[in-house]
Amino acid sequence: MNKLHFFFKDTLLLAKLRPDFRDLYVNLDIENDTLVHVIRLRIKSMSATSGPPIGPVLGQYAIPISKFCSEFNERTTYLNEGVDVFVTLFHYANGSYSFDISTPVSSMCFKRAAGITRGFGKKLKMGSGFITPYMIFESVIYKAIRGGGVHNNTLYNIVSKGVGTVRSLGMNITNVTFDNTNAS
Repeated sequence: MNKLHFFFKDTLLLAKLRPDFRDLYVNLDIENDTLVHVIRLRIKSMSATSGPPIGPVLGQYAIPISKFCSEFNERTTYLNEGVDVFVTLFHYANGSYSFDISTPVSSMCFKRAAGITRGFGKKLKMGSGFITPYMIFESVIYKAIRGGGVHNNTLYNIVSKGVGTVRSLGMNITNVTFDNTNAS
């Protein structure tokens, strides 16, 4: 046998964690809390099912699909149904897993605030929806605080990123003023 083959043999075995290779991992003395895979998924809130695309992806890593789906649906009850969220799933050598749910994508938040289903599609071509500066401010601050994106950013940077996203969607930013003189 080639020495190069022996050098890569353990590395290749560690790269795959499938049920039929589980006996090999016991012989390699991997700690039970060793992180083996990081899986990233995009799932609609409160609508995870064991069918495709979630089922086949989790099945190849021997993660219990129905347990994951029920946990995910419970943890996303604070969101409206059908909101796309990104899930980062951490799979460990002993077969256990944990997952983090990120906040919804900024563009989706702005489209929901404006009441539209999709953006205009062309940059710098306005006309697909209207949003107020306060809606932008509220959305980006919620996302920054909930998602942990405040680290070294100033408030100006956070809001200007939100304005850039709104403009790239082709939405109009309007100033709404209320006239209280005619109020009775």
